Amino acid sequence: MWPPSDVGEVFEAFLVLRRRGHGPFALALLALGRIAADLVAQHPANTQYQNELFMAGSNLGSAYQAQGALEPAGARFDDALKSAASLAAADPRPEAQTNLAYAHNQLGLVLGQLGKLDASREQFRQEVSLRERLLAADPKDAENKLRLGTSRYFLGQVL
Repeated sequence: MWPPSDVGEVFEAFLVLRRRGHGPFALALLALGRIAADLVAQHPANTQYQNELFMAGSNLGSAYQAQGALEPAGARFDDALKSAASLAAADPRPEAQTNLAYAHNQLGLVLGQLGKLDASREQFRQEVSLRERLLAADPKDAENKLRLGTSRYFLGQVL
């Protein structure tokens, strides 16, 4: 069995490779994200494994998007959204809610690029709603304010 710290290292390596222009190799490397899926299947209550699964879908979607493969990117972002929603339901911490908002954003952007504006708009509305709740819980958090403004910008673009 693969230890979670090694799965995290795979994701870090993926990010470095993607930044250096090695997208295809990064995609092959990220196929190891299946390990995260296996870990979640074996230990569904483990939020660290759920977070690794979210990261796998998110990073793989980003790699596809960077290569212009929008349909596969959307499918992976949808996987990431499902993982983030499961994690947010199990973990009330703001980080889990932030990941869910981010997943809505990623999927919303790709849906917009695909011309699926109604679906994109719904993702951005969900993101704005989550970001508003996060800001209401901590009104002085400058990062949450910035993220909410960005979320509203994306929603405005689709509208």
